[in-house]
Amino acid sequence: MQFYMHYMCNWPEYFKVALGPNNDIMGYLIGKAEGSDQKWHGHVSAVTVAPEYRRLGLATDLMKYLEKVTNELHKAWFVDLFVRSGNAAAIKFYQHLGYSIYRKVLKYYSDNKEDAYGLSLCFCSFVSLLSSLYLSGSQIYTV
Repeated sequence: MQFYMHYMCNWPEYFKVALGPNNDIMGYLIGKAEGSDQKWHGHVSAVTVAPEYRRLGLATDLMKYLEKVTNELHKAWFVDLFVRSGNAAAIKFYQHLGYSIYRKVLKYYSDNKEDAYGLSLCFCSFVSLLSSLYLSGSQIYTV
């Protein structure tokens, strides 16, 4: 719990709760900004939707909210997240939103040592920056 309290104190804009008609929690989002200097990105720590509220677009709305905060408020380059390698439904969901798998992390999850995929969504500003650097002949380093 202390872990997420640290997140909430430092990045309250990355906490979002969706309430139902009876004030029940339909879903929530927990994220943060990561990086240094001008190399910032948003990170999704958790997106959860209660079973009775799934297939209504709520997870998409929560993700779009995080992407907007990351892009417009933090002027960050991309959003990333990790997902269990065996969670085909989640992988398909994120890919539908435009995320791409960029790496596999072996034994990422401590409960059962399952591998994770790292997925990311780059913003146009990041792609434009890289293109302008490339076209100007600047040396590009990976972050």
